[in-house]
Amino acid sequence: MQEVANNNGIVFSFYRFNMIIKRRPLFYVVNLLVPSLLLMVVDLAGFLLPPECGERVSFKVTILLGYFVFLTTVVGILPATAQGTPLIDVYFVVCIALLVVSLLETVLVLRVLYGHRGNSEGGVWTMLFTSLGFSSYKMSTDLTQTPSADNGPREGMTLLEKAYQLDKILTLCYLVLIICVVVGFVLAWALS
Repeated sequence: MQEVANNNGIVFSFYRFNMIIKRRPLFYVVNLLVPSLLLMVVDLAGFLLPPECGERVSFKVTILLGYFVFLTTVVGILPATAQGTPLIDVYFVVCIALLVVSLLETVLVLRVLYGHRGNSEGGVWTMLFTSLGFSSYKMSTDLTQTPSADNGPREGMTLLEKAYQLDKILTLCYLVLIICVVVGFVLAWALS
């Protein structure tokens, strides 16, 4: 307790308190970041399933739904702020976007495998496949056989092999996207 006199000679007493407030980030790391990262790793592991496997899409949809359930429990943990969007909220939105991109890549690969059966004209998909290096011959309904002489020239690759090739390209693009996002968040966290 200190006493101070002002210009009129009146003495005032005051107390001085020093408070140190620290945020404990381990709570947020254990309860928010680690489960989110584990779901993203499981999503990456989904690319190890073969493209012709029918369970790949349902696996990725299940991961996406699990992430939404995780976010509904997280809403109660995150503090509400009025001064803009916290970095962790942006992180969760980007993770959802990455999960959706992963699901769309899987759908695109399955479209390459099975989409030709109901469409004999081709259209936009034929242009896309031709630009990606796929031939423009009519696809066989059997995924494991190469086209015969009456379907067009033999390209040396079956439809299944081409789908695997497209799957590898899209998986590598997805990995590059994830690496860019991780580097961006690390830089944003270091600079804030």
